[in-house]
Amino acid sequence: MTAKTYILPVRQPTRMARWGRRLAGLALMLILVSAVAHRYQFLATPDLLRVLAVDVVLAVLALVLAGVAFARFWNDGDPVGRDILVAVLLALIALSPAIYAVTLAAMRPMLNDIATDTADPPQLRLAAQNRTPDMNPVVPISAANAALQAQAYPSILGRRYALEFDQARSAVNEAIKSAGWTAQPAYETGAGEVTIEATARTPLWGFPYDVAVRITDEGGTVFIDMRSASRYGHHDLGDNAARIISFYQLLDEKARERL
Repeated sequence: MTAKTYILPVRQPTRMARWGRRLAGLALMLILVSAVAHRYQFLATPDLLRVLAVDVVLAVLALVLAGVAFARFWNDGDPVGRDILVAVLLALIALSPAIYAVTLAAMRPMLNDIATDTADPPQLRLAAQNRTPDMNPVVPISAANAALQAQAYPSILGRRYALEFDQARSAVNEAIKSAGWTAQPAYETGAGEVTIEATARTPLWGFPYDVAVRITDEGGTVFIDMRSASRYGHHDLGDNAARIISFYQLLDEKARERL
């Protein structure tokens, strides 16, 4: 009597685990490629945000498939543990930017325009002319947002320097260059007052921000105000405040070199 050989079909947990791994790998590859493309300005910011939304969906779906496969693996003992582990790790890595952003959003106030003088902020004249309809409009800082800023970032204030006006302009330009920003030509905004606008980008993702530095001549000293505003999104995750603080640190160094 000849023994019969039966080929067992691939069980559903195995398929789920493998698809979870594939989707997680796709999500991770998508986020890496889109980050590089946006950083080097091959991908527009609105398109990047759409890609990131798709990435989150893919990564969450991968976790769901891995979770279902794990539950059945636990009960039936299917040999899919490795696929489940890889799927979970890749999905969590792909989700890490979103998790980080949500964490910062919960810790920081919902602001996207920060200034050292919220009542009379430095102008963003060039930014207002160049922003497109899909970007945040350049508008006065509301009283409510000014109160939120004062509570969250009390150290965001203008600074006085014992420099001549021309020295201060030179120091500001050098600090802008050291920060890696793209400066625009300075323009007068009042008697003995000039404003220098610049475009700043975040180091990793390359999200664009518009910055204005106002220099006011006080006769032997200067007063320097700043403003940093997001082009996209209602929440800057604290980035504008951090940018202003780091710029003043650079400016302090440049000012000391001139004393």
